Amino acid sequence: MSKRARESDFEMNMISKIRKISTILEDENNNDITTDQQVTIPTEIIANIMSYLDDTNDIKSCMLVSQEVRDFIFTTPEIMKRFLVKLDFEWYEAIDFLQQRGKFIRHLVLDIGCQDRKHLKFILNQMPNLESLSYNSLDFAVGRYCTDDDNIPTEENLATLTKLKYLKINQNDLKDFMEGTKNVTNLDKLIVYGDDAQNQDLLTDFVVQQNKLKELNLSNRSFSGFITFPVRDIFSEVKFRLKSFRLSYYNNYGFFNYTKFLQSQAESLEELDLEYTPGQEVFDVIFGDLKNLKKLTLDPYYGAPIFSDFYQHYRRDSVRVYEDKFELGVNTQKVFSRFPNLETLKCVKFNEAVGRFDKLATLDIQHLNCTFLINLELPNLKNLTIQKVSRIYFENLWRRFASNVQNVEHITIKRIKKSSDLIYIVKNLNMFRNLKTFKFRHLRNFNRNYKMDDDEIVSKNHKFFKILIDTDEKTIKVCNYIVHNCKEILDSLKVNFVGFEFVEFCFHKNLSDEL
Repeated sequence: MSKRARESDFEMNMISKIRKISTILEDENNNDITTDQQVTIPTEIIANIMSYLDDTNDIKSCMLVSQEVRDFIFTTPEIMKRFLVKLDFEWYEAIDFLQQRGKFIRHLVLDIGCQDRKHLKFILNQMPNLESLSYNSLDFAVGRYCTDDDNIPTEENLATLTKLKYLKINQNDLKDFMEGTKNVTNLDKLIVYGDDAQNQDLLTDFVVQQNKLKELNLSNRSFSGFITFPVRDIFSEVKFRLKSFRLSYYNNYGFFNYTKFLQSQAESLEELDLEYTPGQEVFDVIFGDLKNLKKLTLDPYYGAPIFSDFYQHYRRDSVRVYEDKFELGVNTQKVFSRFPNLETLKCVKFNEAVGRFDKLATLDIQHLNCTFLINLELPNLKNLTIQKVSRIYFENLWRRFASNVQNVEHITIKRIKKSSDLIYIVKNLNMFRNLKTFKFRHLRNFNRNYKMDDDEIVSKNHKFFKILIDTDEKTIKVCNYIVHNCKEILDSLKVNFVGFEFVEFCFHKNLSDEL
């Protein structure tokens, strides 16, 4: 039995104990107890049993046991922090719940439509202890249809959310949120998305007023307005020190302001996620002082490729090309010379990879070409994620690459172009001496909108590969196509993993399951 299965059985036993205790107390107090009578379960017993439950679904099941258990869950902050409350356009049906239990809610997803913006004030005023909020209003007309009722309460006073630490919001809703709240100045993480050029000033004001912001995510191409605001110098006003910054940046206009902002965060910034199309001169300025960076994601926007310092471009000779007719590859020496403390790197591919880099522990690469990696040594790499393995051609190329990263503990491969390359990889998994998990999925000739039955799954027209190896549990999960059609792969797994339990499964219900 797997570790997760054992934990699930244990948690279900805890729920059974609560129900059994409730039954025993009822029998001891009154054998003829009626259904509307309540028997008190000692709080100490409830707290002790709850301390063993991890799964929120199991905790929800306990709410059905008795009113005492339900009240204990709602009034215990440590438990409520693990629950996510969702309100949709029918939120007005939960008014009683909000008024009675709102003060115990810690995490909220708000997808609502409001005829009157005072409704938003009412909702947020019921939750003074809110710690995280994901807010996305519906279309105004939809909101009017959903909430056109004079009996729905409104609120004049601004909602005070001093404990709010996480906010995810559409830029279109930012004005309503700012006008309906006060004292939202101590966020740890802010995610803003959407497109509203008219509210760029509000976005700047909201960001600047934050005191303790650690993560800032501006994940939409319209947000160049925040860092390219032509008049106001916001960098002298910023009080926070970021650890993580993500930005979608699609033009060169105002990159000096962008550079000034990054340089103001140079000492504290550890993670940078950049989707961009800048020129070479932009890189030279932007990355000049980020010596403490530990995690870097470079995601060039294919729509408008421009030459840059880190990425080398070359035109492909083959007919099949990217939309922009370019491929982008990272030059490792330039990256690591600028970021000597880099521990995590996520990029498209490598075009030039030479040298030894001892600090890199996590590598996520979209296209892996072993030819470019045979001279790259990563002795402390622990986590390797490959979106697609390009043709290996020769087994010794994979072996040379594997020998340079042999201390890897977790390998995830989403797609391999040829089944022969999968055989190369599987046959040499024993080269990774510290391997703990290996996950692989390959889909070919598959339409995601087409639902197939079990007989079609193993047909020659639909080839599914999925392998999940867990060395701690000593189990190998293999999809039925490999079991019935790929003897060489199956034999290689049995040779390399003697004594492991093989589990055959049908792969069609959930393509993303466990991978």
